[in-house]
Amino acid sequence: MQLQALADDAELDLTLLVPPPDGEQVVVRWVHTSDIVDPRPWLEGGELLLTTGAGLLASPQGTSAYVRRLRDAGVAALGFGVRPYHREAPAALRRACARWGLPLLEVPGSTPFIAVSRTVGRWWSEQQNRELGEAISAQRRLARAALHPSPLAALVDRLAAELGCWVVVRRPDGDTVAGRVPEEVRVRVAALTDGGTGATGSTEVAGESVLVRRLPGGSDATLVVGRSSRLSSMERAVLLVAEDLLAVTTSDDRRPVDRDAVGEVVLRAFEDGDVDLGGQLARALGASPRPGEPWRVVVARGRHPAPSELSTRLVRHRGVIAHGGPTTWTVLTAEGSLQPVLDELVAAGWSCGHSGPAPDGRLPRAFVEARAALGVATRTGPGARVVGPGDVRGPLSTVTAEQTEAARLHLEPLLADPRAELLVGTVRTWLDAHGHWDRAAQALGVHRHTVKSRVGQVFELLGISPESARDRFELWFALQAVDPAPDG
Repeated sequence: MQLQALADDAELDLTLLVPPPDGEQVVVRWVHTSDIVDPRPWLEGGELLLTTGAGLLASPQGTSAYVRRLRDAGVAALGFGVRPYHREAPAALRRACARWGLPLLEVPGSTPFIAVSRTVGRWWSEQQNRELGEAISAQRRLARAALHPSPLAALVDRLAAELGCWVVVRRPDGDTVAGRVPEEVRVRVAALTDGGTGATGSTEVAGESVLVRRLPGGSDATLVVGRSSRLSSMERAVLLVAEDLLAVTTSDDRRPVDRDAVGEVVLRAFEDGDVDLGGQLARALGASPRPGEPWRVVVARGRHPAPSELSTRLVRHRGVIAHGGPTTWTVLTAEGSLQPVLDELVAAGWSCGHSGPAPDGRLPRAFVEARAALGVATRTGPGARVVGPGDVRGPLSTVTAEQTEAARLHLEPLLADPRAELLVGTVRTWLDAHGHWDRAAQALGVHRHTVKSRVGQVFELLGISPESARDRFELWFALQAVDPAPDG
């Protein structure tokens, strides 16, 4: 987050006492609070360090040394809280920050340090979401480029545009180049790619950050990309998809061994309803169902990491596209391969939820069905279980362990009461009777005033109101989550 943007936030009411030297644009990467004299062991660089100045400013010399240490540690800026020890930032601190080029913010007593931390944290969270969205869009544009009549050239051009870099794909029949490759780098590209099938790595050439990647699977090509700055984690995710798409394009059988990155793009396209892109990519991977055969979606989760060969075992079946991590996988499979896929996942010790048959247009709903079914499978008990859409009877069948624990906490005052069994039975009956006292009393065989008394005690124990529809619903849901009624 730009320091100036933080200083301009009206809600925080910060004052920039010492601006960055020479109008420099300072980026705050995180916020850390410390009043110790030498916080360097706990810093990584780029932080806005917040302090109240307690015991730090004993002398101008000590203050100067403190600021210098922060600057040498790569601190982005210092935020000085004027309470409880100071009414304003001391003059010695201002002079030291100006001398050593460390920006200084004054934090008023009305602004808690946590508010500053929350603002920066929220900004970075939003930034990561923006970057993730951009990466997903870039992956889709790359996928569309792979469907071009001249896919190799289109992919290379698209990758260069997405990452703002130059790209070289080296094949025995010649190089495909996008962007201006610096002459010194051009001379070195041949040497960089002479490492045979294992050629891979990163280096710097003439101020350019250069990545060399041997394309996976049956491809005989090497990818070289470079620019003046290193790639971010999101850009590397884009590059990973580009590698697999290039491998599909350049391999003799057009099917690289590792299709995980491409699989992620295909799955996301279908889930988002982009049937055209998903279908074309599935066909390019040779993973489409037979004509008229529907898809199935399978979502699987395991207590232990998947075997390293699980991906290979899954995609060897006809019409299967898979993507996942150590303990969660999503699989799109042709109807005829559903049982073999489930068998592979159960053999790995994983529980599975699967959708009903789904033609292309119904796939977004199929992803929802599969996740709901997995919720039932993982809630039912330990061991690998398979659940289909027919076993998902409603929202209560997919209550998570976290929701059940939250329900127990909500009901704890009631469940701890000596009369818990009597009170719970009464309030269940009253809720099932839609709050009708006489109907509940008749079902229980007691007087209506007895029902009112017991229900009132329940709501009093829980600190909620029987007049609130929300409170009544949350009570009913919590009771069902903790101990479902026989007919629930």
